[in-house]
Amino acid sequence: MARTPSVARRTFDASAAGRFPEFDGLTGVAQVRSGEDLVFEEQFFDTEDFRLGSHGIVVYRRSGGPLEGWHLELPDGRTAVEPLGSHQSPPESLTDGLQFYLRGRHLVRSADVTIVRRVALLVADDGGELAEAADEHHRAEPLFANGSPRAWRLWDYEVREPRNKRLAKELQAAFAESGAEPGSRSSSLLTLAASTPPPAKAAPKTAALNGHRPGKGPRKAQRPAKGQRAFADYVAEQLAHWEELDPQVRAAVPDSVHKLRVAVRRLRSCLSAFRKDLDPETERALRDELQWLGQVLGRLRDAEVMRDRLREQVDNEPSELVLGPVRRSFDESLGAEHSEAARELTAAMHSERYFRLIDGVSALAASVTEADGKWQTKASVSGVVRRDTKRLGAAIRTAEDLEGTEKHDVGLHDVRKAAKRLRYAAEAAAPFDAKKAARLGRRAQKIQKVLGEHQDCIITADLVRRIGVEAYGRGENAFTYGRLHARELRLAEEAEARYERLLPKLSAKLGVKG
Repeated sequence: MARTPSVARRTFDASAAGRFPEFDGLTGVAQVRSGEDLVFEEQFFDTEDFRLGSHGIVVYRRSGGPLEGWHLELPDGRTAVEPLGSHQSPPESLTDGLQFYLRGRHLVRSADVTIVRRVALLVADDGGELAEAADEHHRAEPLFANGSPRAWRLWDYEVREPRNKRLAKELQAAFAESGAEPGSRSSSLLTLAASTPPPAKAAPKTAALNGHRPGKGPRKAQRPAKGQRAFADYVAEQLAHWEELDPQVRAAVPDSVHKLRVAVRRLRSCLSAFRKDLDPETERALRDELQWLGQVLGRLRDAEVMRDRLREQVDNEPSELVLGPVRRSFDESLGAEHSEAARELTAAMHSERYFRLIDGVSALAASVTEADGKWQTKASVSGVVRRDTKRLGAAIRTAEDLEGTEKHDVGLHDVRKAAKRLRYAAEAAAPFDAKKAARLGRRAQKIQKVLGEHQDCIITADLVRRIGVEAYGRGENAFTYGRLHARELRLAEEAEARYERLLPKLSAKLGVKG
C-alpha cells in the first residue's frame, strides 16, 4: 500500500549544489559523526516507450544499502516498498495498480544505477541519534533506446523523531543554502528517460491532420471548433477520473466501482450526443465496449447495493417478526453473487479488451483536438441534447402506453435510463451555457432519482421473492420474506406516484411531451 511522504524524511537534487553542509549548531546537535559509506545498486523498470516515466511513475529494485526491496514512487509523493523475494521483475503487488498506464505491456529493465552513499549522523548530548543526512552520487546506464550514461547527486535527511519538526526545518534550510533544491529519488531517472530518444514511430496515416495536406504545402493549423473543444475536454475529464479510479477498483476501495461506472456511462452518453461528428464505426464500437464495461461494473455494484439494502431492511424489522435465518440467507445468496461478479470484473480489467478500450477512448480524444473540420452538432445546449430529449419523450409516452401491463415497470426503467443520458449530455454541453445545462441536468436527475428508487424496489422485491422461495424449499419459515416483499412493492408504488406528480412539472421544462 502506498504511503504518504513525511516531513521527517526529504530528498533534494544537489546536482548544482556546492559543498555538503556542516550541521554543527543545529538544534540539539552535539556532534556530527561519519556513518558507514555504502555502495549499492538500483535497477529501474519501465516499458520500452517509457509509459510509466512519462506519467512521473518510477519502479525500481534496490539491492544493498538502506531500504532494500522493490520500490514504487508516484508523482504525488506516495511510495510503496515490497521485499525483494525471488522476483526478477516487479511484483504484481506494485504493478497491478499501474495497469491503466501499462495496458498489458511488459516492464523491462530501463536503467542500472550505481550509488555511492556517504552518511553524516547527527548525535545529541546523550549519544542518541537525532537524524541522518546523506550525500549520494548516482551514475546511470540506460539499457535501451540509445541512451547515454548520466550522473547526478542527491542529498537526503531523515529525522529519527518525526515530531522534531524544528530540526527538520533547519536541515531543509541548510540544504537550500548550499544550493540543493527539493527533489526525489525518481526525478533524475525521469529526466534520464525524457532525454533518451524514444523508439521511432510510424508516420500517421491521416496526412490531413495537423495542417498538412497530401501533395500540398502545409497550411496553418486551425483552432478546434467550440464543439470539438467541449467534446475533447469532457472526454479528457472522464479519462482522468478513470485513471484515478482504476487502481482504486483493483484495490476494492469503497464506492470506487460506482464512481468508475458513472464515468463510463458519461463517456458513452457523450459519444452518443456528438455521434454526428465522429466516425460512425469508431463511435459505435467504443459505445459498445463502454456498455460492456459498464455492465461488468454494474453487476458488482448491484450486488453490493442489494446486499446492503436487504441487510438494512432486516435490521429495521422488529426482532419478533424476523423468523428464521433471514439475514444469513441474504448474505449467503448475495455474497456468492458478489464474489462471482468481483472475479468477473478482475478478469475484465486484466484483459486485452479492457486495455484496448482505454487506448481507443484516448486516441479518439487526441484525434478530435487535431482535426480541423467543421462539426455538425450545433455548439449549444439544445444542439447537443436534442437527440436525448427526443429519446426521453418517446420513453415517457411508451411507459404511459404500457400502464396496467406487466411491462410497465420495464417502461419506467427505460424512462430512467433516458433521463440519465439526457443529464450526462447536458453536462457535456455545459461549456456552451453553464446555467442552462445545469438546470436541464438537475431536472433530468430528478426523474432519474425517483425512478431509480422505483427500480431498486422492483429488483429487491424480485430478489426477496426468489430467496424466500428457496428458503421455503429448505423447510424454513417464509413469513419475513413475505413482509419484506410486500414492503418493497409498496415503496415502488410510492416512488411511481412521486414520478407521476413530478412529470407534469418537468416535461415542458425538459422540452419533452409526456
